[in-house]
Amino acid sequence: MKLQSPTGKDIVGTEERISGVSQIVNSGIEALQVDGRYDIDYEGTTDVDWDAQETRVACGQRIFVDSEGALWLERELLLVAETDEEVDHTEEAQ
Repeated sequence: MKLQSPTGKDIVGTEERISGVSQIVNSGIEALQVDGRYDIDYEGTTDVDWDAQETRVACGQRIFVDSEGALWLERELLLVAETDEEVDHTEEAQ
């Protein structure tokens, strides 16, 4: 059995929230800008805190992602057979 979205796309994972520190170039920074922000340059790397990873939840339901990137609440997912052998044919035989 496998999970699919209501549109028939396979579910590929859960939507996650992770924390990280994006490294900046901490030199050559000038005065505060008019909008109250500093004009900074990013170094290009981010240190991710994988231990702080959390699955996103909405309305008390985990959020899942389908193969096209669409988001679905857990209650919206369908459990479907992967192969014909997994289909229950007992009612058809009666």
